[in-house]
Amino acid sequence: MIYVSPTSTVKELLIQAATQHGQVLKDPPPFVLFTNFGDDSLVFELVFWVKMRRMLQRRIIESDLRFIIDGLFREAGIVIAFPQRDVHLHPTRPLQVEVTRVQSETRTQ
Repeated sequence: MIYVSPTSTVKELLIQAATQHGQVLKDPPPFVLFTNFGDDSLVFELVFWVKMRRMLQRRIIESDLRFIIDGLFREAGIVIAFPQRDVHLHPTRPLQVEVTRVQSETRTQ
């Protein structure tokens, strides 16, 4: 999530997503960890439990949760971050552009 996202709302929506899914266990209850301040994002982890017989079930549940989270975030106006870089140009100096030619390597045999 980008740094302007309200962390308490993100936590609530992640828990809501887990409780909406029919295969996520109610006991123990799901919870959210705010794990890091990333370069371009806030990092959260949703922890939940399920009973499953096949590993594919886990992948399906995780996919379902991502779809639910995406929908809840869109409704709440929460934006998922992407890497961003700012370029600052000095306003009092002209931008200098230089075109160079790459020399080809010669090999000796």
